[in-house]
Amino acid sequence: MTREEFIQSIPSTQNFIRLAFKMAENHHHPSPVLFQPPESLKNESHVKSMDQYREMYQRSVDDPEGFWSDIAKEFHWESPPTGKFLEYNFDVRNGPIFIKWMQGAKTNVCYNAVDRHVRNGLGDKIAFLWYARLKLLLCSYLYIK
Repeated sequence: MTREEFIQSIPSTQNFIRLAFKMAENHHHPSPVLFQPPESLKNESHVKSMDQYREMYQRSVDDPEGFWSDIAKEFHWESPPTGKFLEYNFDVRNGPIFIKWMQGAKTNVCYNAVDRHVRNGLGDKIAFLWYARLKLLLCSYLYIK
């Protein structure tokens, strides 16, 4: 399959990728170009708007334990944390600098990155899309692969 054939095969909810690839090939932009995704793609996204992103970011700063605890609920855990969820020291006057997250918790990174998506019926979805601009090569890997 050629690069162009692959781009044409991308589902319609990802049509904006086609335009982004075509624009990336044009090296003469005087300033960055911002591409707004179509509403159908926004509705399927985890973060649907910049306002939602800003709210999430602010919560991550104001309440890191609560924010990351909620994110962690979305993942598979072999065993949950047994110690403090978050412990840190950024002040050398109080001892060594450290950050400890979810002490005692165990997970399977491969399961979380790939296997759970296949189990949830997303095996035929693109897990990783890579575009090598110098070679004009577009590669995609499905979760099931």
